[in-house]
Amino acid sequence: MIHCKNLFKSYKTSEFEEIILNNINLEIKDGSSVSISGKSGSGKSTLFHIMSGLEKFTSGDVLIDGKNVKNLNDKDMSAFRKDHIGYIYQFHHLLYEFSVIENVMMPLHIKGMNKDLAYEASIEILKRVALEKKIRF
Repeated sequence: MIHCKNLFKSYKTSEFEEIILNNINLEIKDGSSVSISGKSGSGKSTLFHIMSGLEKFTSGDVLIDGKNVKNLNDKDMSAFRKDHIGYIYQFHHLLYEFSVIENVMMPLHIKGMNKDLAYEASIEILKRVALEKKIRF
């Protein structure tokens, strides 16, 4: 679960402060689907980057699976992200020299899963999104 409490993000310069997110309270339960829409520049990507641990926030709290990530240093956040967070970008970031199954297996290898288990888990993932016939592409 991801829980944002009183989340605030701003960018400061010597002349002004640009408020990007102001008092965001949001709870996303495991297994749910959420759509966040808005105009260009309204803070959608910033919110996504904060919730995925890619960007720091000014104040408030972000809890991911019950852990407050506010005070994690970059190394600890990277390790936490590797074990707890997955995301799909608007534009895919696939390795063209890899097959579909190899691209799906990649994050499982990074997490330390052995090749056979990663292969089986990747097949199940592809089945869930009706792409199992594309395994060799």
